[in-house]
Amino acid sequence: MAGKPPAEQGGPLSLCIAGEDDLADTLGRLKGKLVKGRKLHTQTFKGTQVPGNCHMLYVAASEQKRYRGLVRTVRGQAILTVSELPGFARTGGIVELTHAHGRIRFIINLGLARAAGLEISPRLLALAEVVDQE
Repeated sequence: MAGKPPAEQGGPLSLCIAGEDDLADTLGRLKGKLVKGRKLHTQTFKGTQVPGNCHMLYVAASEQKRYRGLVRTVRGQAILTVSELPGFARTGGIVELTHAHGRIRFIINLGLARAAGLEISPRLLALAEVVDQE
């Protein structure tokens, strides 16, 4: 799911977590785990100042009022933005996670992913609802 530019650089993958919710807690516990042979570094932050070394930015439900500013801050950078907030992929985020019929579904903003220089796996795109907005 991660975009090619940061993933190709080697070294640890950096997951930045804005705010708090159940998924943010789960993601935070992945710190130090290996992802395709690379160590995952996680960091949680509050406010609108996104750390500069993120490969992926998860925006928690607690950031409902601030998420547009967060995604605007990283727009055009090779940072995959992900959230469960309704409308996230249509209002500036790249990947929106939704729940339907007991399954997790993806809504992917392909235009924003491309503008950020990220490549989304064709297998993931086949499973997703794709919106193409910039």
